[in-house]
Amino acid sequence: MDTIQQRIEIFENAAMITREEAELLDTWADILRKEIPGIKSENLERIITHSAMMMKRKKDQETIDPLSDEIYQTIVDSEQYPTAVCLFEKMTEHYSANEVEKRYLILHICTCLSRED
Repeated sequence: MDTIQQRIEIFENAAMITREEAELLDTWADILRKEIPGIKSENLERIITHSAMMMKRKKDQETIDPLSDEIYQTIVDSEQYPTAVCLFEKMTEHYSANEVEKRYLILHICTCLSRED
């Protein structure tokens, strides 16, 4: 079992996420590994951790403060943005994230992409 699977198992055992969500996170990790060859473990862990917290917030009906429009525009203007959006759409094909969470997840994917160049 790799560190990502261990992390997902910890989230599930702590009842932060359901079994179905754990399986979804495992699928998301596989997508990112496939689409970003050589992705660093710490970058993948960051995305999976944020995603697990996003799922918990959704279940608990909690919200987070949105990214400012200025910061998000910087992300939109980055060269990684189109790829990040495609990855986000692949990952969330069977999961509905609100706009605030979507922006944060795209931010983390963009950061990951820029660090893997």
